[in-house]
Amino acid sequence: MLRATTKKRAHVESTTQIARKKTRTAPNKKTALTQPEGEGTLEPIRSDEITLRNQQQSPLLRLPAELRDEIWAYVFERRTAHVESTRYYGVRGVGHITYRECRQCLSDQAVYELSLQGAADKDRYEWKAEELFQPRTRGYACVHHQCARNGPDTAFSFSVPLVCKQMYRETTPIMWKATTFCFRQSAAFEDFVRRPASRKHLHLIEEISILLAEWDGDRGWKSAITPARVASFPALRSLHLVIRTERWYDSVSGRGPPKFSDLMKDPPSHFNYLPNLIRQFRQLPLKERETTVFVARLWDEGSTYYAPGRFHMTPALRDPVNERREIAEVIRGFLLDYRPRRLSVRRRG
Repeated sequence: MLRATTKKRAHVESTTQIARKKTRTAPNKKTALTQPEGEGTLEPIRSDEITLRNQQQSPLLRLPAELRDEIWAYVFERRTAHVESTRYYGVRGVGHITYRECRQCLSDQAVYELSLQGAADKDRYEWKAEELFQPRTRGYACVHHQCARNGPDTAFSFSVPLVCKQMYRETTPIMWKATTFCFRQSAAFEDFVRRPASRKHLHLIEEISILLAEWDGDRGWKSAITPARVASFPALRSLHLVIRTERWYDSVSGRGPPKFSDLMKDPPSHFNYLPNLIRQFRQLPLKERETTVFVARLWDEGSTYYAPGRFHMTPALRDPVNERREIAEVIRGFLLDYRPRRLSVRRRG
């Protein structure tokens, strides 16, 4: 037993000495080994020296920082990413976030500007701008409903190519600032704010788009849009709402349709969460030119729909374009009514 113990101690001491020698000769993490021309030995070069060499030799990194920022902004400009979660509404936990490329022909800003033309001359239920209702091969021009369904899989990795550390640090903030994040589900918005990978970049996001449909009902939007989550977007200045509905107020309920200006007090039943959404987002100083609301039809084509609570098919009761424009402007006016969040005395101090 004594001999066996001595052998084990000797073996442990020998392995410890070998490990110490390896740690002594191991290069530092902040250094890189390069082999200069004409020499056969490797010399350690620090990361700051590599950065200096890139600034002197790279045609791109030799440019001033202002010009490089303009180039990065041009690369990621007008890029819309659909945020989707593997978690469904009503399921606990946090789902995995994936991003899909937007395949819409027009931006939400362009759609809103086209809607200002009003109704068509011959049909007051259709838009005057044909681009708003004419189907395209890669999806409809005015709604994002078909973006992720047409064509091949459009999922992509939302990250900057790992070319070098300097380029990664310069392009990451610009990428998050120049990208428009589109949410079609409340679970995607909730998980996007809660995931650590995206949560650390929320303070950089300047533009988001939210899609609301009549058939979704609440679907968790009332619980997903909270003051704390909206406050996670301090740099948000542009908000786009795309609302899909056939009839804003259901006349079958037995009462006459109230005024659109009474939205905050008496919202429609299928959009009862909309006042809470408006209250939370108007705590941010949204820009007037970059905040849009577009009220689209629920069905792109077809004249009948299944009304909730009724067991028969009825002709589609559609709001004319002028009323849709009025609804959109009322909601947009509420969003632009800036009312900053009031902090308690304890948080002020």
